[in-house]
Amino acid sequence: MRVYIVLISLIVSFVIAGCDDQTDLVIQPDGSIIELPVKGYNHPSIIGNEMYVNINTDSPDYFDVDTLIKYDLDTGEQELLFESVYDVSAMQGTSVNQKWLTWIDSTMDGYEEKIHVMSLETNEIRTLSETNPEYLTILSPILYEDYVAWTELNEEKMKVEVKLHNLVDNQTATIAVMESYTMMNAKLHFEDGVLLWTDTRGEKGYYFLYDIETETTESYESPFQYEGGYATLSNGRIFSLNLNEDQNWTVQNFGYYDIESGAFHQLIFGDYINYFATYGNQLVVLDNRNTLHYQEYIDEEWVAIDLDFVSDEVIDIVSFDSQGHLIMPLVREQGEKQKVAILPPIN
Repeated sequence: MRVYIVLISLIVSFVIAGCDDQTDLVIQPDGSIIELPVKGYNHPSIIGNEMYVNINTDSPDYFDVDTLIKYDLDTGEQELLFESVYDVSAMQGTSVNQKWLTWIDSTMDGYEEKIHVMSLETNEIRTLSETNPEYLTILSPILYEDYVAWTELNEEKMKVEVKLHNLVDNQTATIAVMESYTMMNAKLHFEDGVLLWTDTRGEKGYYFLYDIETETTESYESPFQYEGGYATLSNGRIFSLNLNEDQNWTVQNFGYYDIESGAFHQLIFGDYINYFATYGNQLVVLDNRNTLHYQEYIDEEWVAIDLDFVSDEVIDIVSFDSQGHLIMPLVREQGEKQKVAILPPIN
């Protein structure tokens, strides 16, 4: 059994001067770059014309992201939703749908973390889970409809468990116990009512799929010795980043496992990749040269599509929010205006 209690900082923060000028915030069909009047930010998530985002308010430390706001993309108006309880914080992991908003309040060093959820109907805030500062663990919740899932250390058993919380009845269930726990498989993924996680059993990697409607779990043996890293589920394909036994990031095998055929298909971008994300039939990758690759699965093949609106930008990280917006924070020099590139959901 391999169990690692590790810390990962899921921070995407930058420093810029405050901005008072209001710009055109309408997200265009082909993508837009939006200026944010904040010093720094983490993990924007969009529903309708409203962006929910953790920001740095006035701290000189640009890693100190301490406030959650709702930002109206039509008017530029801001509404304060939550302020961190920690003196030096790293709020992150924002996710929103039509009914719920989730985020993580965390100390800068990651020893203390809390998962919070807010009802958008009542504005009631609940705490779903919090870590024990004696252990370095990762809370990385995933929101899907009326459910939130995450991995959590059971301190009595010293085992990491997969948790599923029903936001309607406010009940949390343990649906699995993990044998291997690292930063590579600490985060889960939801698609169409199915929850995905990876694990290692008997020196062999496995993919696990839990159906929330039937409450059943299916497992699939991967072609790799260890669990797939940062795995995502995408229309019958399980994407993952796989390292060798030395855990050398530059020696990796990235691709997807086809659930129907049982075959693994390797995808090569640059020498290795730094980030990837999927949503439906979309795949986005940042390779080691920071080159952006955006592809759609069309007529049984992956088709590369240029995103011209960011062709002159340096992208720091890529992700899809729960509604399918492609979110790309842009690297800025100190004193430059803070910007984020957004590609709206594809119907």
